[in-house]
Amino acid sequence: MKKEDAAAFLTIDRLAAEAGVSAASITRFATEIGFSGYPDLQKALRLNLQQRLNPTQRLQSSMGIEDNSLFSRSFQKDMENINEAIKLNPTPMLESVVQLLLRAQNVYIVAYRSSYSLASYFYVILEQILGNVNLVNNLENMKAETLLRMTKRDVLISISFPRYNQQTLDFTKLAYDRGVKILPISDSLSAPLIQYSDVYLISPFESMSFYNSYVPVMSLINALSTELAAALKEEVKERLTLIDQMSDTVYYPLTGHGQS
Repeated sequence: MKKEDAAAFLTIDRLAAEAGVSAASITRFATEIGFSGYPDLQKALRLNLQQRLNPTQRLQSSMGIEDNSLFSRSFQKDMENINEAIKLNPTPMLESVVQLLLRAQNVYIVAYRSSYSLASYFYVILEQILGNVNLVNNLENMKAETLLRMTKRDVLISISFPRYNQQTLDFTKLAYDRGVKILPISDSLSAPLIQYSDVYLISPFESMSFYNSYVPVMSLINALSTELAAALKEEVKERLTLIDQMSDTVYYPLTGHGQS
């Protein structure tokens, strides 16, 4: 493992020991090259790793973490990501997103691979609140039909994180060319999806291992859903009541026919 890869995960004391220098020397080096300190440098190195390496390489790089610190450091990283997401998404931007979704005739959500789990989660919540939400089918032969239904009064939520999925980018561009309003959810202002909209959501995605952490994205989704539900309080209450009534008919309740 290269030294710069190790620095992305090791504590400053362990890195100093392996490099044969003092922790103070590492801190001075970090500040001399423009960072506020070692944590700031480490964050930049870790982000570079996650954008540059494939999952297998990222797993190998993370092996330098002390085993007894994995649990606490993983929790801590998620909390840091949530705090960073709060800073990256000021209230005026979140309010703009809410208004965009409230004005939409239909809302579509597209994502692929691991980001598809976020799309599914967002779809379930938004459909209960808005009732006009569609999860884009991942089948290749259904994309054209979906695009044909989309109009300038619709909104497409596009979700993609490093390493960015080309299918998501291609579908988003086609929708954008049709005049559909785009709501990108990605990791930075330089992400490919951001070019298609002035309204967007930015979320950190760093984790302590080979996969992207979607904890801060889930927090953003929860915050937006809470605001949307509050804005449509009576409509949502009526919709949830109807859904609950239909569920008793469509699904077997735990105390009903399905018991064995």
